[in-house]
Amino acid sequence: TFLTHLPTSEDEIATYMADHAAELLTEQTAEAVTLQMPGRTAGDVASELPRLVGRCAGLCNLYGIQQQAPAQNKSQKFLMVARPPAASAQPSPLAGQVALPEAARVVCLCAGMPRDGSLDIKVTVKACRKDVCDDVSAQLVSVFRDIV
Repeated sequence: TFLTHLPTSEDEIATYMADHAAELLTEQTAEAVTLQMPGRTAGDVASELPRLVGRCAGLCNLYGIQQQAPAQNKSQKFLMVARPPAASAQPSPLAGQVALPEAARVVCLCAGMPRDGSLDIKVTVKACRKDVCDDVSAQLVSVFRDIV
């Protein structure tokens, strides 16, 4: 992936989103998927969810933060954030590749709802370009499918 994880806090992400929503977070893609986890109770799935999101974030070069822990068997939410590579003085050897603005970030919200035998995941990706949102969303869903 072209992203670099960006260690940050939930407050810093909220500030970034408030300051840059109109210019650098103008596009969004959301995708929902149900992942089968046979033989596991909703409680088992809830306990495993933070580890799954952590693995997915690591494999996708995103920095993940779990938002306040909910009661068992409730939706759990995670923020994931990354920065794209810095613009280079050399043009990309790949046709059609255009660097994102210097302050650009990719911000993802992942909500997981544990159920008996399955996990419902909704991934929402915000960035300054629709193609970036679509690609990151597809990658996250693919990785979730692979690791479950």
